[in-house]
Order: sequence, then structure tokens, then C-alpha cells
Amino acid sequence: MPENFDASVGERTAHLRRLLSLSQSEVAEKLGVTRQTLANYESGKTPMRASVIRQLCDIYQCSSEWILGITDLLEIYRTINGRSIRLHEISPKIWV
Repeated sequence: MPENFDASVGERTAHLRRLLSLSQSEVAEKLGVTRQTLANYESGKTPMRASVIRQLCDIYQCSSEWILGITDLLEIYRTINGRSIRLHEISPKIWV
């Protein structure tokens, strides 16, 4: 596992949170943790447990493969007007 693995996972989850226009407080509440705990996850100071990554995938409606850096194709699903819409983004090279 790369030395900066936790920081990379944190950067990806922070990127996704901002992309979806969510605040740290909103996501922390959904996770059942403090805003500071989420900030520590996003900065890589605190490693994320698998259960946290699973919860974030549910909150953000994305795959764990993108969060973990296995793929650079980010696929996000949202329900809009009763229809499931797939949004996607090709990750910038910074994530490679």
C-alpha cells in the first residue's frame, strides 16, 4: 500500500464532497461523526475504516473503486424527477 494511501483516499472523498456541494458538517452528520473527524479523514490524519468508505459510497452514490484509487472513472448516480441519472467525471491526473 503506498505511503500516502490515506491522504489519497481523503483527497478523493473531499473532492467528491465539494463536487456535490456538500459541507463537511452535512456529511459528518450523515456519517454519525464530528466535523473534525471527517476533516481528519479527508486530510489523511485518520485512516478510514472500510465501514466509513462504505457509508461514503452510499452518501455520495459512487463506487468504492474510485475512492480507493482503483479506477480514475468517477461515476455518480442521482435521482432527478424520479429518474436515476448517471453523472460521471474523468479524474484529473493528480489522482493517478
